[in-house]
Amino acid sequence: MNLTRNISTIALLIFISASLARADSVTEWNTRACELGAPPNFDTPTANRIIAIMHTAIYEAVNAITKKYPAGDVKIDAPNDASVDAAVATAASITLEKLMRD
Repeated sequence: MNLTRNISTIALLIFISASLARADSVTEWNTRACELGAPPNFDTPTANRIIAIMHTAIYEAVNAITKKYPAGDVKIDAPNDASVDAAVATAASITLEKLMRD
């Protein structure tokens, strides 16, 4: 019984640590944006503005698929089976490319 409990505890700890170690796509894009927007590339207010706009684009893209929250002024039609991770990557990459290029 004690061995079974220890094995269960170990299995639970492995499961929790594996899920904590894996970042989601929004977190990964946030990290990339922070690295790209860091000085000397951009000053702090500009970098914060870029990241805020990127997150707004991600919100709108994901919400177009999940329809969990109120939509903003932008109406995006997305198929119900669209990939949320693909939507995050597309919204983030296009936003960062446009804002960091100008």
